[in-house]
Parts: sequence; C-alpha cells; structure tokens
Amino acid sequence: MRTSITELKIYIAFAIIMMMAPIIIMSLRVYVGDEPHFDWYEVLQVWVAYIPFAISLMLHNFLIAPLLVHGNKRTLYAIFAIMLILAFAVMLFIIRPDSDMTSRRSPVMGQHDVVSIVVFIILMGLNLSVKQYFKSLHFKKNLDELKRVTLQRQVEVLNYQISPHFLMNTLNNIHALVDIDPEKAKSTILELSDIMRYMLYEADRGRVSLEKDIELLRNYIALMRLRVTDKVKIDVDLPDHVPHIIGPPLIFTTFVENAFKHGVSYNSPSFIRISMHVDEHTLHFCCDNSIAPDKKDKKQSGGVGLKNIRERLQLVFPERHELTMTTIDNVFHVNLTIRFTNNHSNN
Repeated sequence: MRTSITELKIYIAFAIIMMMAPIIIMSLRVYVGDEPHFDWYEVLQVWVAYIPFAISLMLHNFLIAPLLVHGNKRTLYAIFAIMLILAFAVMLFIIRPDSDMTSRRSPVMGQHDVVSIVVFIILMGLNLSVKQYFKSLHFKKNLDELKRVTLQRQVEVLNYQISPHFLMNTLNNIHALVDIDPEKAKSTILELSDIMRYMLYEADRGRVSLEKDIELLRNYIALMRLRVTDKVKIDVDLPDHVPHIIGPPLIFTTFVENAFKHGVSYNSPSFIRISMHVDEHTLHFCCDNSIAPDKKDKKQSGGVGLKNIRERLQLVFPERHELTMTTIDNVFHVNLTIRFTNNHSNN
C-alpha cells in the first residue's frame, strides 16, 4: 500500500521542524549572549548528525514498516528492524565528526550514542503508529464505500422483489374485471400501463422523486377504485406540491396495496383512509383500513411486501424514520414519519 499524501506531508513537516530547530536554538543563544555570533558550522554539525536518522527512518518507513502494518509479518519485521538498528549504530560511527573537531564528543560509543539509538527506536515506534493510523483511515474509507455499494445493491434487490409482487396483485384485479365490466377492464389496463411505465423507467433506477411516487400512488388508487363497490369508503388526502425529495420507489403504494388486500369487504361496509403531509423537513404518511370480517385471522402486518418496506426504510433512512403498524378495534393503522436531510436528498 502506498504512503498517502497526508502521511508524507506529516513526515516533511517533521523534517522541516528538525532542520529549523538548531537554527532557532543558535539564534536564541546569540540573542541572550551565550554565543558571540551565529555559528553556522555548529548548525551544520547538527544537520550531519541527523543523516543516520534520516536514512534509517526512510528505510524503515518505505521498506520495513509495511511488513508489519500492511503484511502482518511480525517475525520478518523484527529481524529487519534489529538489522536496521545495528546499521544505524554503525552509521553513527561513520558519520560522527573526528575527535579533534570537537572536544565534546568521544571517538568511541558513549552515552550520546546510546541516547541516539534509544531516540531512533522511539521514532521507529512513532512511525509505526502513524502508518497504523492512516491504515485505519484507509480501511474505514474502503468500508464506508463497501457499505454504500452493498446498500445500493440491497435496495435494488428489494425493489425487484416488490415490483413482481405489486404486478401480480394488479393483474389479478384486471382478470376479475374482464368478465364483469370489459370497459372498466380497458381503463384498468391503461392505468396499469402508466404504472408499468413508471416501474420500467423510474422505479428501476432505485431512487425516484417523491412527486413521481405520489403520482404513481394516485394512479394506483384510481385503478383500485374500479374494483371495489360503493360499500367501500375511500378517503384520500395527498399533497399537490411537495419539495424535491429523492427516495426509494413504491413505499407508499405497498401500504395502500396491503390496505386494499385486507381491508376491502364485499359483504359489509369497509373503509380505507390515506393521507400524507409533507414540509421542508418531515414527511408523515398514514394509511388506515378496516379489517374485513373474513380476513381477521390473517396477519396483515406480515407478508413479503411490508417486510421489504421495513428493510428498505432501514437501509435508506437509518435512524431517520419511524414506522408503526398496529391493529386497534378492527382497524389496521400505518404511521410512517421520515425526516429529511437539509439538501432533501437521500442518495
């Protein structure tokens, strides 16, 4: 794995600080009167002392540290790290000034050299820490990208699951109308044509605008009105104008489909109430339906359609939605609240 640009910038900044340190120290010594004049030779000596550190750290950063950080080869890393420390100690002897150039240093290994080796080992540890940190950032970035791609694929799969389910029930409705009222069957086919066009060119993308999804919902309700009798009271309150909001298709239609499936009775009065209210930050959708006497024993909140809706909402609006489905006094209630982001986009 290549060293990132940000990581390289950190190393360059550290090198600049180390190069400037002796200049700043010498300037302070001249300022307070400890030195009569600025001694560039002494600064140069410090820079020469940096050479073993610079060479060894570059070898460690680009060749040896990746064995442990990216390859998890602990034994191999330990062998090369020990060899590098020994090579660093040899370079201290090779590059150090002669004894007659400064009386402050001995030509044999002394306390100063031991301290240099300890400092170098500490720097090796810091180098490992920095590389491990940037490895974790890179891993997190890749993980986020993998989650995003996985999320998109999961949503697409769930969309394909729900579309055949929706079409199957709609075709059953048309089949029931063919013999009863051919003209209504023709009208229903036109409504279905609009819905199929929506699925092919809009819903297949995985994300659609809220405005188009509401338009589909109106078409679907109009289609279903042709099938029910006057004993079924249908109240619809949908907004005419909504903000530009992007979300998964067919969510609201699935709830309405479920309401018609379980709430319509041909023997007794029944009702379906659908409402939606949208503002700049929140959408609130309600769908209530009576439970037909012959369908009380069936669990309305189950089924493939509603299960997929729960999954899609969790995938697309995690922690930004509340969905409740309850049965009270033979009435099935669906309440869905979605909170939007500031840009009205949930891509």
